[in-house]
Amino acid sequence: MASRRPSLPACALLVPVLVSQPHQARAGADDLLGVPAPVHTLLATLAGDYTGLPDQLDPRFGFAVALHGDTLAVGAPGTRVEAALPGFINDRGAVFVFRRDPASNTWLPDQRFDYPSLNAGHCGHSLALNDNTLLVGCPMHGSGGRVVFHGRANSGAPFSSVQFFDDQSVQNGARCGTSVALVDSAPGTNSILPMAAVGCPERRDFPANVVGLVGGVDIYRNFLGWQPATSLNGPAITVTGFGQSVGLNRAGPAPGMTLLLAIGVPGLGSSNGTVRVFAMGNTVADWTQEHQLTGLSTGSRFGYSVHMRGGRLAVGAPERRFTNPGTLDPVTAGSLSIATRACTFQGTCSWSAVVTEALPLPPPPNASAIAQMRMGHAVHALTPDRVLAGAPFYPAAQWTGQARHYQLAGGTWGLNSSEPFYPQGAAAPATAHFGHSVSGDDTWLAIGAPLYPDPVTEGASGRVYVYAWDFDDTLFDHDFECSAPEPGCI
Repeated sequence: MASRRPSLPACALLVPVLVSQPHQARAGADDLLGVPAPVHTLLATLAGDYTGLPDQLDPRFGFAVALHGDTLAVGAPGTRVEAALPGFINDRGAVFVFRRDPASNTWLPDQRFDYPSLNAGHCGHSLALNDNTLLVGCPMHGSGGRVVFHGRANSGAPFSSVQFFDDQSVQNGARCGTSVALVDSAPGTNSILPMAAVGCPERRDFPANVVGLVGGVDIYRNFLGWQPATSLNGPAITVTGFGQSVGLNRAGPAPGMTLLLAIGVPGLGSSNGTVRVFAMGNTVADWTQEHQLTGLSTGSRFGYSVHMRGGRLAVGAPERRFTNPGTLDPVTAGSLSIATRACTFQGTCSWSAVVTEALPLPPPPNASAIAQMRMGHAVHALTPDRVLAGAPFYPAAQWTGQARHYQLAGGTWGLNSSEPFYPQGAAAPATAHFGHSVSGDDTWLAIGAPLYPDPVTEGASGRVYVYAWDFDDTLFDHDFECSAPEPGCI
């Protein structure tokens, strides 16, 4: 495969390590309704190649992942890059792009972007991907953070254009780019343009007369290029983390599907946390809060991660505490919550009660501890009926990491017992933090392990594991085709 070199000054040729894995046998049957459920099959383990860059110490490949169609983007925000001014080496970050080859069904390296500014930008801390745009968050760039829009002509082309936007508030420490989200255009909806959301969870006093670290979310639209549309601001309470996570989604009723924006506010209310869902009105500057979800316990940081697909909203609370069954001491374990939005054809929409995984793990055999695993550090709705939650600190004192896969069957959410799964094939070593990032759809799944140890530098080189859903039985069968009504699969 010929390498692509984008015509951008901030890009370099990519030749990452690609470690293929054999197909994995099914690990067992699911307990949902007593019916065996399909599982994911590990197809490849990906690693970054830093050829042409300075020696790496802690690149953290897999800190963020974004998968859309046949394109996979991987963030490595700790990548050391030399600035245009020689001798200035810092953790500016890099993003690796892989493409799926349909003939061999393998994921191959395609492009690498690095960002040789004078700042430690940590680009690749967050990622979002749609048909024509790759959005990269650089929360440590400059004084307030930056986002980078990489554009391409269509989903089969390389990324060949770039736009940069710094913190819209022009403030120190806003950390814009901590979270990012994208949604494609959809004719016939209340937003026909591609849209983007950027979280700035430590923004101060924006606009004037709002006191404290209120946080904010900048909204962009794509009309002859990306441009700022408006900003939403957090509640006037110090240290809320408004914008720590963001998610964009189009949801019913049809026709005229509404553009929804979910914003995580994990620091609100003694860090109970909330998620606020806004609906766009007639213009890109018109947003109204439609719903609010509240964390279940003090310090849980509910809303640290969010993702919405169809009518399902997944929310992570990675610091939720549970009682230790052995000593009755509360320990931090984390949890996943799933809320449902349903609309009538006439246009009336309502939210259901939140379904919560009450106990993240069965007690271990000696019932002496529950793992401190940060379940919910990352969440992703693969489909409206399948949700994944990452637990990168599982198990306690080892932190190999885990991902837990939940399915809706017969009106009940349940854990696919074949998948709480670990990295298969060559097992990930301790401290890999598998599950730190997750992304996927009804076909493919990518899970990041950014602290996968590097035996040479003793730093964190990172890995990304790529899985296919129900590979052995129905690859490219009906499970993999979009049959949704206009405006298509969402």
